[in-house]
Amino acid sequence: MADIEKNQQNNFSQIAVIAEPLMQQLRELIENTRKRVASVVSDETTQLYWNVGNAVNTFVLQGSRAEYGKQIVVSVSRQLAEEYGNSFEEKNLCRMMQFATEYQNFRIDTNLATKC
Repeated sequence: MADIEKNQQNNFSQIAVIAEPLMQQLRELIENTRKRVASVVSDETTQLYWNVGNAVNTFVLQGSRAEYGKQIVVSVSRQLAEEYGNSFEEKNLCRMMQFATEYQNFRIDTNLATKC
């Protein structure tokens, strides 16, 4: 039995050496994809935050809602934080609104971002 196990271990070692170029190629594919995924997630999250801030700004500024806009922000942020987590707390929602105000024509060019 010990000879069989030793023989199998030798075979695995030999196969591992032979397959090393394949392993390197697979590692490279996985790492490159992980980097692209991280970049896309970051871009999409940034775009989401701008869109949320812009939507809240537009809603609050419509009609006569400006007087109680703060109450709307508090209420909406509580609901969003409960449903989607702390990223949508009031202070963060206010930052999203500020972001949308400061960069009114903000758009991420995903084609440009993925070419790096």
